[in-house]
Amino acid sequence: MLGFSIYLNETNDTISKKINHMKSHGFSVIFSSINLPEYNKVQVDDKINFLLSIIKNMGMKLILDVNNVTVNEYSIIEKIAYFDLTSQVYLRLDDGFSLEKIINIAEKNQIVLNASTLTTELILELEKQNLDFTKVLACHNYYPREDTGLDEKYFQTINKQLRNKKIKTIAFFGNSDATYARGPIFSGLPTLEIHRYSHPLVSAINLLEKYNCDYAILSDLGLSNEMLDQFDYYFCEKTVLLRVTEVNFEFQAELLSTHCSRNDISKNVIRCQQSRRRNNGVIRADVYPKARVVGSVTLDNENYLRYMGELQITKIPLAADRRVNKIAQVIDEDLELLLYITSGRIFKFKIV
Repeated sequence: MLGFSIYLNETNDTISKKINHMKSHGFSVIFSSINLPEYNKVQVDDKINFLLSIIKNMGMKLILDVNNVTVNEYSIIEKIAYFDLTSQVYLRLDDGFSLEKIINIAEKNQIVLNASTLTTELILELEKQNLDFTKVLACHNYYPREDTGLDEKYFQTINKQLRNKKIKTIAFFGNSDATYARGPIFSGLPTLEIHRYSHPLVSAINLLEKYNCDYAILSDLGLSNEMLDQFDYYFCEKTVLLRVTEVNFEFQAELLSTHCSRNDISKNVIRCQQSRRRNNGVIRADVYPKARVVGSVTLDNENYLRYMGELQITKIPLAADRRVNKIAQVIDEDLELLLYITSGRIFKFKIV
């Protein structure tokens, strides 16, 4: 399940538009915190009421980050009850909550515990109190400072322990693009260090499919419309959408067709299984064949005889070949997505 973050220093209009926009692209969970030091009390109180009213009307889930002080200072539990949102709001209980307080809150509310501090001992104590773990989530932190994100093996170990207790997990992916990165460090807000400068879609796929998280939440300020389209294609249509430049428009129709990777995966290239059947005309060889860098989109020409018309994407650098025409180039930001064009995967190109 995909989620995104709302920061309470944004205007109500910005928050409303953002929620509607992200929901239209399949993001169904909102994460927000009332613990950030730059917030003032009046601002937070107003924004919480506004956010809860939107959640109620739109049927979305909210994970609200609170601590032992702010949960009382802003009457959070009372507000959730007033809006009748106990089934839609999860309270992420930051440090400072006693075992007794956790149990008391969990009696009438869904809770999220800190995955990094949820020790085996605490889990055993919660079990003794008959806490229903089906109503509990565990959320990892995000890490603004470079080099401080979690190690993958440690992350996998923690998640495995939590899954064994039937506790669902949440992790964050960032967007280090200057337009959307949140300050003051502006280096992305990932849970895993390997995701700090990754394509956001790659990070989300990894969290959900490789590391088996139940929720992947965008922690930075947003995503471009082009990236949101890529999320739509992958999660709604099971299709990898690649942005390309350096297009030879003679072959635009073939380029913009829907492609499917062959079931037999090649080591050096991604091969389209339908393209040779689609290309019935003669494809003349380029006068000056081009070297093929990673992400080159190519079409075999008449010199490749029965292979003429085969579309490929290079996974490694390959030399120029008089039998192969280069017709486009996958942009650098999308090269990571080539890893997800697996056996039988649908893929498409978008000219930018």
